[in-house]
Amino acid sequence: CVSGHLHEGRPEGLSTRIAGLDAYEAWPADKSKAKTLLYLTDIFGYHLPNARL
Repeated sequence: CVSGHLHEGRPEGLSTRIAGLDAYEAWPADKSKAKTLLYLTDIFGYHLPNARL
């Protein structure tokens, strides 16, 4: 059995699709596009708030 706990906070990105796959996009406060981070989630996926904080 896999268990965890939820962190407090509010996700500020949006759910989208990239190349036909569900994805979550978020940007830094200054909206800079100078760098990209690809984050691969655990068994819970990105739908839980923890992965989007």
